[in-house]
Order: sequence, then structure tokens, then C-alpha cells
Amino acid sequence: MLPSRKHRRFAPTGALALARIARRVVIAVGVILCAFPALARDIQVRDASEFQRVLKTVTGGDRLLLQGGEYGKLSLWAKGKIDPRFDKPVTIQSIDPKRPAIFTGLTLNTARNITFHQIVFDYRAKPGTFKERPFEIKNSNNITITGSLFDGDNARGAGERANGYGAGLGLALRKSNAIRVENNVFRNFHRGLTMGSGDGNIVRGNNLSGMRSDGMNFVKVTNLRIENNYIHNFRRNMAAGDHADMIQFWTNGAKTPTTDVTIKGNILHIGSGDHTQSLFMRNEAVDSQGGGKAMFYRNIVIEDNVIINGHLHGITMGATNGLKIRNNTLVRTPRRGAAAAPKGRGPKHWMPRIKVAENSINVTLENNIAPQIRNVQDGWKVKGNLAIQDIALMEPGHYTQVFQNGLAKAPYALENFITKPGGVADKRGLGAAQLSKR
Repeated sequence: MLPSRKHRRFAPTGALALARIARRVVIAVGVILCAFPALARDIQVRDASEFQRVLKTVTGGDRLLLQGGEYGKLSLWAKGKIDPRFDKPVTIQSIDPKRPAIFTGLTLNTARNITFHQIVFDYRAKPGTFKERPFEIKNSNNITITGSLFDGDNARGAGERANGYGAGLGLALRKSNAIRVENNVFRNFHRGLTMGSGDGNIVRGNNLSGMRSDGMNFVKVTNLRIENNYIHNFRRNMAAGDHADMIQFWTNGAKTPTTDVTIKGNILHIGSGDHTQSLFMRNEAVDSQGGGKAMFYRNIVIEDNVIINGHLHGITMGATNGLKIRNNTLVRTPRRGAAAAPKGRGPKHWMPRIKVAENSINVTLENNIAPQIRNVQDGWKVKGNLAIQDIALMEPGHYTQVFQNGLAKAPYALENFITKPGGVADKRGLGAAQLSKR
């Protein structure tokens, strides 16, 4: 006897009933799968051809563990064969850092959530050029590179000013946000790292050496942290006329200002290399292009940095609104190939100084150790700074009164410039924390 019309909808029978029950099971399973997404995978990759195949199957959270060897050039963009936009980080790393995976080129465009770990990025310069960008990230977000090596190459067939010196650009970052470049080695490039139009990026714990021109270069960046990097031993061609800087910011032609930058805990050290400008932040948009206060650098913090170099541009700042320069130590050393003056380490213009553009506002200069601070203006907060010199042994501020080994000679190791226990800098807590036992 069939159920009454009233109850048929609640008591289906036969094939109809089974179909409805099956649909309910499918829906229930779907709900469960959504609640418990697929687990991330560790995928071992043997070689370059397998790497390209595996990339097409990768989902957010996966790790690609690469055997040692060469993997060629990696180029990914949103409209290419492999969409590099992932919902969670995808990690590409070497299984054995002693036998690393090697990429000879990298281009990421509109990528998202990718991490590279313990990879060698090996540049092989083409004859006739020194300005290539073999490793570039642009229009991307949440990209991380850690524990990796950017290995440069010497220019050849590129003219006398370039041949035999570092060529190419170690890592170019353009219009990319939330980028983290941490604990990597950059060596033997024309320029080490450049960044333009980025927000929320971090450059931390990297070791840069052997550069011909600049270590790091920045323009139109916001919310940037440059921390605990070691930049040293530049290898310059002095006849090339390069404007060499360890860290440089610029605004030439820019329409938006650089704001909210922290430069902290870095060591900028001439070592046994060639002298350079150390931290140079000219503001061309204001001083020569009529930009006005809208183009002032804003909210810049420079603290706890060590500068040991032989050029007057130690910390040079263009027009800024909201600047804090505090607890930095700047020390003069001789230049390679030039004998020190009998009473010191060379002419006074080799002394790295702190200089801030006179039209800057809301400026704090506090607890620095430096040969000189230039252009101090009324209304700036200036206190606790210590002027040092290496010319007159018995005069105030001589290195022997300030540092543990103030008469040290080349190669001017950092430990020589630890603040002298009980000395004026030690008692007042001045200078960079790395050189203090406080």
C-alpha cells in the first residue's frame, strides 16, 4: 500500500529512494572534504625535466625537494603554462645544501606565495654586457628567498671599464610586496640588489661582497626593513667612474616618496676591498626637481649600524620629514693602495660623517659616534653624540679613548672597535650595539 500523498516526500522507496540517498551521501562527503582539505605534500624531484612536470601539479602548501644539479632558467607568469599564484606558500628547496639545485635564471611575474630555500642562483654573464638582470621578481606578492647563494660573474667583451669586474644585477625586485630576502649570500655582481615600488618588504641578514658599483639600491619603497646585513669588500674599477654605494636610496624622476623605512643593525665595512660611499640617500626629487615637501623622505629610522670606511659620505640624508639617526658608529679607515697619513688614516675627507639636508624637519640625531655631524639646524633634537678623531693622540675623542684597540692597523677587524670598557662611549651607552658590551 502506497503511503499517503502527505508522506511520500518523506518516505521514498525503490530507485527514487536510493538516488536521493546517494545524493545526500555525495553532499555529505563533499562537506567533509571541504572541512579537511588535502594535506600538503613533500615531492622529491630528480632533475630539470621532472621539475617542469611536477610544477604543473603543485598546490599551495607543497614542498618541492630538489636533488642537486642544474635546473636551467625558471620563468613563471600568470598567463603562462603554469600559474604561479598559490593560495598558500609553495616551497622550492634543495634536499642537500651541500649539493644544491642550481638555477641560471629566474623571472617571476604576477607570482604569489613562493619560497626558495638553499638554492644557488648562478649568473653566467653574456659577452659584451654587464647590465643584465638574470634574476628578477616583479608584480608579485609574498615571495621569500632564504639561505641561498646569488653567485655573480665577471664581465668580458664589455669594454675596459667593465671587463674583469662583477657584472649583472644580483636580484631585481620591481612593484612587488611582502618580499623577504633573508640570510642569503650575494657575491661578485655589478650591483647586488635593487628594489623599486615595493611595500612591506624585508631585507635581512644577507652577506654582500665583491660588488663593482652598488650593494643595495632602493626607490619608491614603503614599509621597508633593512636589518643585520653585512656589506663589505667591494671590488671596484676606479677608472670606471662608478658612483659606488653600499646602500643607496634615490628619488630621481620619482612621483611618489619613500616612507617608513628602518635601517638597523647593518655592518658596512671596507674590509680589504675598495672604499665606497656607505649609506647615501640623496633626494633628487626635492633638491633638483622641485618636488617640495610631498616628496620628502618620511619616517626614516637609522640605528645601530656600524660603518667602517674611507669616504666622507658615511650617512648622508636628503630632505626628510621624521628622521631618527641614533646609536650608529662611524669609523675612518685607509683606502686600499693609499698610504695612511703619518698622523692618521688619511686626509680628513676620508672621514665618514653624518650629514642631513638642511631643509629636513622633525629630525633626531642621538647617541652616535662619528667624526662629524654636519648641517645641524635649530629645532632638531640633537643630544648624546660623540665626535671622534684619529689625528691627535692626546686630544678629546681620539680612538684610543673610545675603542678597545684604537691604534689597530689593517684589516681593521670589528673587534678592534668595541667600545673601551669604562671609556666615555661605554659609560654613556653610545654607538652601535654590535660594538658594545652593554
